[in-house]
Amino acid sequence: GTPNYADTSWLNLNQNIPWDSKLRYPADTTREFLVTVTDAAGCQIQDRLTVVVRIIKDVWWPNAFSPNGDAINELWNLKGKRVRNIKTLNIYDRWGEMVYSAQDIQDGNLNQKVGWDGYFKGKKALPGVYVFYAEIEFFGSQGADKYKGEFTLLR
Repeated sequence: GTPNYADTSWLNLNQNIPWDSKLRYPADTTREFLVTVTDAAGCQIQDRLTVVVRIIKDVWWPNAFSPNGDAINELWNLKGKRVRNIKTLNIYDRWGEMVYSAQDIQDGNLNQKVGWDGYFKGKKALPGVYVFYAEIEFFGSQGADKYKGEFTLLR
């Protein structure tokens, strides 16, 4: 039979630090470890182990909104899971004119008071289809992902 192991040590190769005291940690990034197992006879074996973490990056948006003063669907904004920051949100009308631009805002799940109110240059924007471009940063992820889509403004 195989003798029982006496000890196991984990070295986080990404940060070059012992990881024995942190065998439970938030799964927020992929990490590579060097695992050393020592058996009861003192023999050692080492192997590299990669723990792959896939960050779920769900983003959605309403396909229509109606900023008419009834306190329902008054602002248009993106929503998502694990969204840290909407770095850029630009909204364009059907002629390609930018009607709204915002930087570094929270998503609609975190702050329901942020987003486009359906006004352009102080006047109610015309009903119709609008398109958007957004760059979104997520918790546990580097950089920003790009999104684009369309929605309808109802009056």
